Amino acid sequence: MIPGLRRSAPVDPEPSDSGSWALGENAPFIPSLVQPEPETEPTEEPKIPSLRRSNVIGVIPDLKRPLATIPSLTQRAPAAELDPAASEPAEATPNAAPAPVTIPAPVGSPAPQIANLRRSQAPTPEPEAEPDTPKPRGERERSSGYVPSTLVHRQAQASTAIDALVSSAIAAGGRRDTHTARLRELGESAYVRIAQLFPGPLDLPRGDLKSLPSASAHGPLLRLCIALGPAIGPFILARLDDPDPNVRFYGALLFQELRASDAVPPLAHLAFDSDRDVRTIAMRVLETYHDDPRYRRAVQELRGEISSTVAKRRQQAMQAMGTLRDVAALAKLIDVLDEDDLEIGAAALTALCTITGQHLGMTSQPWRDWLAANRERARIDWMIDSLEHRDPAVRRWAYEELVRITEARVAYNPRGDEADRAAGVARWRAWWASARDSAR
Repeated sequence: MIPGLRRSAPVDPEPSDSGSWALGENAPFIPSLVQPEPETEPTEEPKIPSLRRSNVIGVIPDLKRPLATIPSLTQRAPAAELDPAASEPAEATPNAAPAPVTIPAPVGSPAPQIANLRRSQAPTPEPEAEPDTPKPRGERERSSGYVPSTLVHRQAQASTAIDALVSSAIAAGGRRDTHTARLRELGESAYVRIAQLFPGPLDLPRGDLKSLPSASAHGPLLRLCIALGPAIGPFILARLDDPDPNVRFYGALLFQELRASDAVPPLAHLAFDSDRDVRTIAMRVLETYHDDPRYRRAVQELRGEISSTVAKRRQQAMQAMGTLRDVAALAKLIDVLDEDDLEIGAAALTALCTITGQHLGMTSQPWRDWLAANRERARIDWMIDSLEHRDPAVRRWAYEELVRITEARVAYNPRGDEADRAAGVARWRAWWASARDSAR
């Protein structure tokens, strides 16, 4: 790979005979070998050619410390246990002390002993609770607005004014600088509330991944997050384990534009998400971090899961390797073809075809021979070779992949006659030779 090829200004894709450009390009044609894994989403693995790396990389605070340890965010009761009446925000006065919160006894607990009903009707004060962090909720108890509970209840006292400001920012499309500046001044309390409301109202449906634009085109709250910059990053990352797949989907997509090195491990974790679209978007966004110091380790850990004892996890790891175009995974993927499990073998074959642009079947030896002969060549050379493949679907995919990774548009018609295709291949080889000479 020539340095800089992936960093040039984005080129708006042009229409082709295969339809509009997609966040996920189609993998090379592979005969149907097994029934697809039982998911509600389409079985064809979508690919994402239109995601391109932003030139701005933000540095955000270290996420290794748990968010619950941020100063002054502890000592609040879980939201589910608060008296609904107590959760209503009182009319705020400057510097007013927060109203006390009444915590009712849990349902089913023993009734308190009443010593003498004739005594004073004044309630006996309850012992003060230990200042401890609220017990985290289980996965099923979390609402789709879940962020760490200490952050939620820290925000509760001042949410009225912040909600009004956030609503105004959303109504303005998330683009007004005065809103952004004021929210930055409010800092943590505003960021918590934005994270609770994420992803907010959407201008476009999540829908099909084909021709999916970047996060800033999807809604005003996403644009607002991008305008706020790296400071909002940790609060959105805290929601990437939300039970709502819509939150996870847009949270992953956001970090294509909201650059954050700390996003690499959480994005890699989403390779095993239960939602296919979330897995795909997360891996395509993760690929744009290929120059980040954390990227290599994250992909190495994903590659190791190809040897997992859990079949589904193995399949998802191999899908991730294909989406990430991980050349280093080729040897492990070829070894998988020697196994008896046809479904696992099909997942390995799909990844092999996606990475190499070749289609050499389910037998491992042809793949080993090909890898031995091409290991030292650049992946762009592999794609140019595939422009001569006998299958039109493979030729088309190789051409789209070349445009995606080089951002160059060299004339080539994957459905042209043999002479026309040969001329197109010659033009691509000449372009690639010139690009390598320029990089030296």
